[in-house]
Amino acid sequence: MPEGKKELIGFQVGVRESAQSWRELLIDLRKRGLQIGPQLAVGDGDLGF
Repeated sequence: MPEGKKELIGFQVGVRESAQSWRELLIDLRKRGLQIGPQLAVGDGDLGF
């Protein structure tokens, strides 16, 4: 991917953020082929990372 290009690779709708929900999202991304960790993860301010 060219430097500076942003791409949405996943999102999850849930009742509330938690460490477990972030973990599940990251595991799903791995299963779908993500080979390196994302450089940025954004939440809406609820509990979680």
